[in-house]
Amino acid sequence: MVCCSCYNLFSQPLIISGFVKDEYGNPIPRATLSPVKNKNYVITANKDGFFIINKWENNDSIICSHVNYKSKAEKIEGNNTLNFYLDRATPVLTAIKINIKRDSVNRYKKGVNIEKDYIEDYATRVEIPSRLIQKQKNEFEIYINNSVKKLIQTDTLKYIGGTIKAGVTISKNGVAVNIRLIKGIHKVFDEMVVNAVREILKWAPAEQNGTKVESYQEVSVSL
Repeated sequence: MVCCSCYNLFSQPLIISGFVKDEYGNPIPRATLSPVKNKNYVITANKDGFFIINKWENNDSIICSHVNYKSKAEKIEGNNTLNFYLDRATPVLTAIKINIKRDSVNRYKKGVNIEKDYIEDYATRVEIPSRLIQKQKNEFEIYINNSVKKLIQTDTLKYIGGTIKAGVTISKNGVAVNIRLIKGIHKVFDEMVVNAVREILKWAPAEQNGTKVESYQEVSVSL
C-alpha cells in the first residue's frame, strides 16, 4: 500500500456511491453495508451491486458483507467513491506508506517518510510477497508530489482531501494488472493515482516454494 498524506479532511456527512464486486470485477447483488458507528443502520446494494447513501460521516468505516464472500471494511477519508471487491482467499498484503506533508497554505514540504510493514496476517500466504522496486517507488513518490503541487493551484481542487486507494494484481512477471479503484475523492485525483500505479510502479513478483506466483497489493495515497 502506498500512502501520500496531507491531512486535509472534513467531518461533515458525505454522499458516497459505489459498487460491490467479486475479485474478477463481477457485480455482487444484495450485499449489505453498514457504518461501524451505527450498525443498526443497514443498506443493501441493488441487483447490479450498486449502492448510494448520504448518512456516512467522515472517519467512520463502512462494513460490506455478503453470505458467500469475506466481509471487508473501509474507512471513510473524504471519499465520494467507494468500491468493495470481496473474495474468499486473500494472499499476503504488505504496506508501503509514503507520507507527503502539506502546510497551512496547501504547499508541499520537502521530505517524505517511507515505512514498510505488514497490515494484516492472512490465512493464505505466500512465502515472499511481491515488493516494489526501489527506483520505481522513488519515481512514483516524485510524480505524485509534483502532480499534486500543480493540481492544487486550481481553486476547485485546492481544498479537496482524502484517501485514494487502488487494488492491483501483480503477475508472475511482476507486471501490474487488473488495477481497480477502491476509494476515490475526485475524478482528477483518482485518475492521477490509478495512471501512476499503472505506468510507474514496477514490482518484484511474489514467490511460493521457489516459484513466482500472482499476488495482490493495495496502493493508498492520502492527500
